[in-house]
Amino acid sequence: MNILFIGLGSIGQRHLQNLISNFGDDFCYYAVRKTSHNVYIKDGIAKDVVNLAEIYGLKEFTDINEAFEAVKFDIVYVTNPSSMHFDGIKQAVKEGCAVFVEKPLCIDMVEVEKIKQLHDKNSIVYVGYQTQYDPLYQAVKLLIASGDFGNPVSFRSEWCTYLPDHHKYEDYRIGYAARKGLGGGVLLGLSHELDIILDLFGFPTSVVSIESKNRFLEIDADDTYSVLCKFEGNAVEFGGSLNLSYSQKFETRFLNLHFERGFISCDFAKRTCTHYLDKMVNPYVLESSITRNEIFTKQTIAFIDAVKNKNLNFDNLKRAADVVNFVDIIRRGKF
Repeated sequence: MNILFIGLGSIGQRHLQNLISNFGDDFCYYAVRKTSHNVYIKDGIAKDVVNLAEIYGLKEFTDINEAFEAVKFDIVYVTNPSSMHFDGIKQAVKEGCAVFVEKPLCIDMVEVEKIKQLHDKNSIVYVGYQTQYDPLYQAVKLLIASGDFGNPVSFRSEWCTYLPDHHKYEDYRIGYAARKGLGGGVLLGLSHELDIILDLFGFPTSVVSIESKNRFLEIDADDTYSVLCKFEGNAVEFGGSLNLSYSQKFETRFLNLHFERGFISCDFAKRTCTHYLDKMVNPYVLESSITRNEIFTKQTIAFIDAVKNKNLNFDNLKRAADVVNFVDIIRRGKF
């Protein structure tokens, strides 16, 4: 099988490294790169090298059309800046390739609708929200599915981190995550939490948001949002809050869920999932020592397995499109 990478920065190299580690020589690798920089990135450490293509044993192209004319690709990884996702997805879908898109799907609903029109549902378009493969989050879903907790009452979701700490090998202000024109900003960058909310509760019926505009990070993209959501359905009405930030120096990431008969508190930063049900003497605490890259690896293996077995149900385009819609609504401030 032939795999094409469109973009080979930090996240692209992570996915490529995981493919090579788990599948070895099963695939032939190619890349479309617009830059001549040769920087090898692994585990948050960047090192200048003479030839990045030689290190990975791949063939490089500088133009996407040239790549598709030269090779018949089975899988395309779209791992360039978010504002450039659409062109790669469009070309890959037209060629009938399975597509892995590093989150988010794209940057606005205009592009979403075009992708939906192009997608014939005979191939997989999967957007990489790897938290779905975190054992802690999977435990949350199993607990809810048990029905023991009753209906939801409220929830609180938070992911606050410090953008300058993400890629310490570069000036964060010039990275794509800090630049609005490249699709950066906290709403798209930390949209994993939106994917989780949609996965658990569906689309909200009402949204109110406030953007913090202190801009002390000196970036032109959004860095902090506070959001209130309302959900209605199955004779149940409840609300939840979401807080996302790139400007908090001490990282916090958690999901607190309040139900009629108990609560679930999932702390992704401290790697614990705590739950309590009526009549329990003490809360039960589940701990997970899985690493961030091991979660990425689980996602990689699941994606390749779905492609090999032509499991079209693996496609998550609909919810990924809803994430972009959710982002648009939050940006408008009210829905």
